[in-house]
Amino acid sequence: MKFTGILIALLSATALANPIVDERSEGIKKRQCRSSGSYCATNSVCCSGACIGAAGRNGYCS
Repeated sequence: MKFTGILIALLSATALANPIVDERSEGIKKRQCRSSGSYCATNSVCCSGACIGAAGRNGYCS
């Protein structure tokens, strides 16, 4: 009976902790993206989502 109670408590704590982790990771992604007008490469992450003219290098974020 104690095992069931502990299991339920752990699952509840995990369910409550998940949204907090997602919000933090979203904030980290936003901080790591490149702003509009900055240079980008093929694998760069622009905040707008578009790296224009990048064929390896020398693109820019729209």
